[in-house]
Amino acid sequence: MKNTIKKENKIKEQKIDKPVEEKKQSKSSGLLMRILAVFFAGSFLSHEKVIRQFPFFIFLVVIGILYITNSNHADRTIRDINRINKDLKELRSEYIITKAELMFLSKQSELAKVVSPMGIKEAMMPPYIIKKDSLIAIY
Repeated sequence: MKNTIKKENKIKEQKIDKPVEEKKQSKSSGLLMRILAVFFAGSFLSHEKVIRQFPFFIFLVVIGILYITNSNHADRTIRDINRINKDLKELRSEYIITKAELMFLSKQSELAKVVSPMGIKEAMMPPYIIKKDSLIAIY
């Protein structure tokens, strides 16, 4: 029994001797907590200084919205320009290909190949000019 009492007393003494460790909060974190508490409570909105600055705050919000809108419009315009340039390149290449095909098909030798199944042949004699005076002489 005496042994158990002595052991209990030793344990109590050891607990008393150990300093109680408390979490020390720095002043800056305490200040931050107070600022956040005031902000989330919304009580700062009722101060006269804040109420006087409210039109300026609204002005800043409108400027921010205009900035975001302008940025989105510029991005959309750039995407449209890129899409139109891509279409223009495709149409230009199609134009060049079509023009080359037309030039090839309008050559005399290619025309002769196309019309030969119809029974039309190339003229072997060069064309000649009929003058008005010769017509009168014939009559």
